[in-house]
Amino acid sequence: MKNVMRLKVKLALTSRTWCTPSRLCRIVGNLTEEQKDVVRAVGFGNLLLLKCGRLCREFYRWIVSSFDTKSSSLHIHGKTIRIDSSCFAHVMGIPDHGAPIHIHGAVSNLDYWAYKFSITSLGIDVKHIEDRFQVIKTYDNEFKVTFCLFILGTLLAPRTMK
Repeated sequence: MKNVMRLKVKLALTSRTWCTPSRLCRIVGNLTEEQKDVVRAVGFGNLLLLKCGRLCREFYRWIVSSFDTKSSSLHIHGKTIRIDSSCFAHVMGIPDHGAPIHIHGAVSNLDYWAYKFSITSLGIDVKHIEDRFQVIKTYDNEFKVTFCLFILGTLLAPRTMK
């Protein structure tokens, strides 16, 4: 019984996240200057400056335990800090509004995109998108879509469990 309790405590302290800044840093390091210009043009230029490769799990756990989801605020050292999308945008240096990402031409062939990114009923595997950067050397619409999907899946809206 004691071993079961230890296991439960250990599982409770384990945090899993797919938020992987190191993946983004690796990809950004291999982008051409033209691709970086496209990233800047779509409003994510500050992500090119991201240097953090790993998340400190204890710090991450402490921040999460200090966050009140009902009030969207952090409670730290007796102070309450309200967090909203503009705070996140300010810290990350990315836009917090509906700025359009211009893709030229119609996206009428959804089957093409489903095939291109191996979309299944579970979604898109971020590893597959990461692998696309090994072969994509252009800076066209396909690059824009690939980059935006990648930052969504690794940094802005990662899954919490596999």
